[in-house]
Amino acid sequence: MAQIGQILVDVPTMQTNDPYSYAIPTELEHQVQVGMRVIVPFGRGHRLVSGVVVGLSDVTSFDGQLKPIQTVLDLAPVLNAELRQLADWLAKTTYAFRITCIQTMLPNLLKTQPKRQIQPTTTLTAAEMATYFPDGAPRDFDAAKLDDTTVAGLLRLQRAGKVEVVYEVKNKAAAKTTTGVTPALTPAKLREIAGEVSKRAPKQAQLLTYLAQMTPDDVVAQATVSKRAGVSPAVMATAADKGWLTKSQLEVYRDPFHQPVKPTQPLQLNAEQQVAVQAITRAIDDQQTQNFLVEGVTGSGKTEVYLQSIAQALQQGRTALMLVPEIALTPQMVNRVKARFGQRVSVLHSGLSKGEQYDEWRRIDRGEATVVVGARSAVFAPVENLGIIIMDEEHESSYKQDENPRYHARDVALWRGKYHHCPVVLGSATPSLETRARAAKGLY
Repeated sequence: MAQIGQILVDVPTMQTNDPYSYAIPTELEHQVQVGMRVIVPFGRGHRLVSGVVVGLSDVTSFDGQLKPIQTVLDLAPVLNAELRQLADWLAKTTYAFRITCIQTMLPNLLKTQPKRQIQPTTTLTAAEMATYFPDGAPRDFDAAKLDDTTVAGLLRLQRAGKVEVVYEVKNKAAAKTTTGVTPALTPAKLREIAGEVSKRAPKQAQLLTYLAQMTPDDVVAQATVSKRAGVSPAVMATAADKGWLTKSQLEVYRDPFHQPVKPTQPLQLNAEQQVAVQAITRAIDDQQTQNFLVEGVTGSGKTEVYLQSIAQALQQGRTALMLVPEIALTPQMVNRVKARFGQRVSVLHSGLSKGEQYDEWRRIDRGEATVVVGARSAVFAPVENLGIIIMDEEHESSYKQDENPRYHARDVALWRGKYHHCPVVLGSATPSLETRARAAKGLY
């Protein structure tokens, strides 16, 4: 029995808008899953491109002409079943390529870029090597950065079959790591040694006492242990040399908030706010696909309606997605949500570094963040089991994307609301004509 993977290659053309079949090598059969990114050879030149696995099938045999998958880029799928369906729907409604829609959903660090190089295929003359490969190694082939004479010479050698262009695809995603510390001995043994060295090495005794308070499975950042135990890195190094602790690589998240936020409590609602919250929370409890328009001028209390509705979704064991226009996504706005829901909040917007975006995306994907606040592209956040979707200032034009795929975040939010059987709340002081018309017809 052989496995075949259906791969949507990252070559956005009409000819590649449907998946291609690739053989899955035996050593990769237990790794490849639907929703993962892979590297595959493509075209006559067998150049390497990235792609996404959109299907798997078992066959008893095939003619052996299928190209094999070269590399798997992920340990787990980066696209769940919902987002794959959403990509197909988005491609149909916006007339965009499927791979373009998929790339729109991923953070920048998960978008692979091929590196084009040119290398000799046969033995070149000494003059040719000196001219085109002075270092004796393949060179980057970017015609825009090479002079016309060099480009013409390389193309001549390529036509003669003396050189070839190769593509190298690297995964840009990189988690941030730091040194982690774990006790290497039992708490009793650590306390015993601490007593023995307390007089001649009090700092070592301090560290040993702190390590004894940790469990054997604890992995704490070295900087944190050093600070809490009140010892220098040199003392930490000595402890490692003596076998009192072990060091390992510890993955850490980049913090987009940069400052602590003081927790807040729900405010007392007025009569109109109570009516809105009751209607929304009833839809959450009943898992109804229902859309609401919350209309109110700035300062009228719409945000408190959002926050208390989110709290109800969380109480039901579900998650929440809150979209805010980029211009309104200020630290004050984000901090207000974080002050209410703490570490459960994740933020996604263009002001974050690529590393921060990647870390926040992974927190959401792993289920560590249950409240997502972000701008337009956050509508594609891989949050599961949604209990409510909120779109503040829904009339803002920034919710529309001007380049392919040309989508409106409101339409995507409504699609996800139907998928998860949850309410979608549209808020505005001046609703768009479409939203007001739908509300007048009783659709909202």
